[in-house]
Amino acid sequence: IFSLGIVLYELLTGRRPFEAPSKSELYEQILYSDPEHPCQLNNEIPPELAHVCLKALSKAVSDRYHSADLLAADLALAEQEQAQAAHGEAREVREMERITLLDRIEQVEGRLMAAREAMPDPRQATESELALLSSILLRRDVEDAEAQLWQLQQKLAALQNSSSTSQEHNGSDLKRAIQIQARVRNSI
Repeated sequence: IFSLGIVLYELLTGRRPFEAPSKSELYEQILYSDPEHPCQLNNEIPPELAHVCLKALSKAVSDRYHSADLLAADLALAEQEQAQAAHGEAREVREMERITLLDRIEQVEGRLMAAREAMPDPRQATESELALLSSILLRRDVEDAEAQLWQLQQKLAALQNSSSTSQEHNGSDLKRAIQIQARVRNSI
């Protein structure tokens, strides 16, 4: 078990846990000195994994793992805890992306409201694009939603440009589009 601890320490830190210029000094370190904590040498080492390594290197045999199966079980547990932590971080990143996207949707909603009064014919495409955006966001696909949001913004800009020459106001389709956008915001 102690030898496995040495190999694990070397794999984690890139150096041996005990180093000395002579064999007698090396034996003295092995018997009486604790190795430097792996996290001090590499702060990216998960603390759970460092704990497994140091337990395998314990001076007292009674403090070490009593079998390789116990060491393997703690390694598996450390791996599982690391995977859960990574999954939590990824979830936080996705949530931040969704919040940013929500902010952008609110900006588009403001443009839709402003366009409502200036547009003679908001076109059916606006409603279908918002419905597509809603379905994409429900799947939590941020990249697709970003692309669809960009296309919607381009469409709104074109609609605003085309409506500036007309004085007619027909906002029923745009009202439906705004209602769909509100449902999108609520679903996120």
